[in-house]
Amino acid sequence: MRLDFTAQTGPDHQTPEPVSIAGQPTTSPEDVLEIYSAIEACSSGMLEAARQDDWTAVAQLKSRCDRLIESVRAAGSTEHWPREWRNARLRTLARVLHNEGQLRRLAFPQARRIDALLAGSV
Repeated sequence: MRLDFTAQTGPDHQTPEPVSIAGQPTTSPEDVLEIYSAIEACSSGMLEAARQDDWTAVAQLKSRCDRLIESVRAAGSTEHWPREWRNARLRTLARVLHNEGQLRRLAFPQARRIDALLAGSV
């Protein structure tokens, strides 16, 4: 089953509609985890582009990632998911956060110097 990750815009042209499969909103854990995996792949691509100093690509991937995140939000709560699905979601989110941290270090190298200064003054 192939997901359509091109979030459509709603009538106000600002609010993305949920990602869909054959026109139906995604709500199953499998579908939503697939979106989380796409977010992870997008964040990995952003990190790789940043390592290559391609900030235009980073911005383009961030826009795609933002649309995917809106799709996850539109899918609703994960509280009712079985534990194994929630754990898979958390593992994916941890990898996304790791990528984001690495990306921030590349985008803001002066932060590393500030961290070093603060660590030396304590």
